[in-house]
Amino acid sequence: MCAQLTPFHKEPQTEQDKPEAAAAQGQAQSGQHSLRVAILPAPGMTTLYANAFQTSFAQGEILLTASVSRQERDEQGPVLALQPQQALAMTPETARRLVQGLTQALQQYEARFGQQAGAAQSPQN
Repeated sequence: MCAQLTPFHKEPQTEQDKPEAAAAQGQAQSGQHSLRVAILPAPGMTTLYANAFQTSFAQGEILLTASVSRQERDEQGPVLALQPQQALAMTPETARRLVQGLTQALQQYEARFGQQAGAAQSPQN
């Protein structure tokens, strides 16, 4: 069974979003081709909460493991307990796109909501 593909279109939510939309329209009008993205239904998709990440790598791949961490105590005292939730394996090129996407999302988040107390500075491009 095939689902009908429709292009993804994000409506500008703030005045800051509008120049980006205008730039994309300008590219389309100038004859430059842009990639259209179709978001397909994903009924089995779930949301995962994570507050700790571990990374590892091998030739040609990066592994990002998302975990939940919490402070606990045992007979030896305080301990940080990590409970891995999910691992994501990707190529180095895909990892770069993930970094770029997260950087852009953080910059937009901080432009809208401000930098959170205790947060480190967002990486610069």
